[in-house]
Amino acid sequence: MPRARILVDDALIEAGDPHAVIEPLWWLASTDSEQAYLASVADFTQEQRWMHAVAWYQAEVCNGGHHQFLFNSTGLLWSEALAGVEALGLDGAAGLLRALAERLGAEPPRDRDAREALLFACREEFEDLDDAFYAEVEGVLEPAMHAFMRAHKAAFHFDGIVDRPDPIDLGDLIQD
Repeated sequence: MPRARILVDDALIEAGDPHAVIEPLWWLASTDSEQAYLASVADFTQEQRWMHAVAWYQAEVCNGGHHQFLFNSTGLLWSEALAGVEALGLDGAAGLLRALAERLGAEPPRDRDAREALLFACREEFEDLDDAFYAEVEGVLEPAMHAFMRAHKAAFHFDGIVDRPDPIDLGDLIQD
């Protein structure tokens, strides 16, 4: 992968795309294991980590539901996602994450194998939580993330080099 400089400054934060603000974490944070995750985010602020986890929570639930969020490696971000939606003041979303944990009978383990075993044992599908999530955050989550980032600008600044793919030129994909 080519290396690229990413600059997150006040102008980028003001532009309003929370995903662009947390882009460095997309490329640098590892969800392979708890140890890999903690090592990979050691230089990031708690606020950056929270919003990264919230973005993963949203992406996974919108793609395959709460089950997918926990089943995939990103499930290790469960507690950061909860702290993030709480920091955003999204009590409904926080309640959904708490309900998810209650149905499992315990806080979801950070270890993926342990989480998968717990999901298999409980045999829940969580469709009701998925539906509630869509109703709770649609049109609200990203503006809340943006407002939080604007209120904590210094916590989101970044200037560094990351390995990331080149942007795709859709014209290259079109064949004559």
